Amino acid sequence: MKTVSAAEAASLIKSGDRVFLQGAAMTPNTLIDALCERHDALENIEIISIHTEGEAKYT
Repeated sequence: MKTVSAAEAASLIKSGDRVFLQGAAMTPNTLIDALCERHDALENIEIISIHTEGEAKYT
């Protein structure tokens, strides 16, 4: 298993992708922040989540 930073993980997501975000206490806030930083480069990202904990910057 390889560990990568949130920015590296976010860089693998491309326009049109569907992304599942684990919810509640396991919400990956650093990954959400990294995705939001790429908002100018991404279009039509579908976020799948039941409940995210904390601020939902992607809405």
